[in-house]
Amino acid sequence: MSDERAIKAWEHWRASSEKLDYFLLGTSSALTAYIGQRLPVEPLGFNAGTLELSSVVVFAFASLAAIERLRASVTGLGVTHQMLESASMAGDLRAMVLKGEKEHIIEYKSGRAYTLGQASRKANQEDERRRLSVKEWERWEKRGLRAYNWRDRLLLLGILLYSASKVLAALPK
Repeated sequence: MSDERAIKAWEHWRASSEKLDYFLLGTSSALTAYIGQRLPVEPLGFNAGTLELSSVVVFAFASLAAIERLRASVTGLGVTHQMLESASMAGDLRAMVLKGEKEHIIEYKSGRAYTLGQASRKANQEDERRRLSVKEWERWEKRGLRAYNWRDRLLLLGILLYSASKVLAALPK
């Protein structure tokens, strides 16, 4: 019962997280396009136009960080699938080897026949594949977290720069 609730809670969290990622990607891209098309032509220097241009560049980088966050998330899900598949296959093969009733073992998912020795070696290979998948998952998880943090910081910086440009434009010259 608690496993079902934990899985359901994780699924809701994952769906909400993905929706937020897509929303923030859309927002940062829309801000880049909107502010970019309205940029005034002014010489570079400490003026409102330069601050607006800076905010456009920062929002563009926030969009790139949001894309990287989504990429890391999707790749992490693929690696998680590979990790679970390897663990499942290794467990199934080991269980069949432990029974050891037949000369040949049929692995049900692929339909492939193994001898007891082949099944044991294949289970070890799948364990190694799972260990490598765990390392790869950790790498993508860190990459996604880094992109998440940069995206949020860049969005905040872009908002501050854009606001500062509006305040500077409103000041008397």
